[in-house]
Amino acid sequence: AIARYPYLKATGKGAFHKDTPYSSWDLIPGALLLMAFSGFMVFLYPQHWLVAVGLALGGSAIAILIGAWLNARLGGHTGDTYGAVVEWTEALLLVFPCKSLIPSPIASNINSLMPSANLTCLSLK
Repeated sequence: AIARYPYLKATGKGAFHKDTPYSSWDLIPGALLLMAFSGFMVFLYPQHWLVAVGLALGGSAIAILIGAWLNARLGGHTGDTYGAVVEWTEALLLVFPCKSLIPSPIASNINSLMPSANLTCLSLK
């Protein structure tokens, strides 16, 4: 996002990132890490491979779309908007697939440690 969109505050703390040259190769480590985490989830729960693929693709789409929307509304980005993209992506990835993401034993353990969490929506059946 930093390479793609203009930075709104020339004096902001993150302005120096915009001056750094970026290439397409900078995406490779993040893509490899995303595939590794998705592959690990498929390894643990092979019957839910579609959830792993959906989280990887859905998270990428959410981040790209929110970044583009903020750019269209504000004309660029700041450190706050980059942080907002990260937080919104995390929150939406936790909310949308909650019915099929966390297996029942894990949800039960979390509920026993934190009864107020009430993770009944996070159980695989």
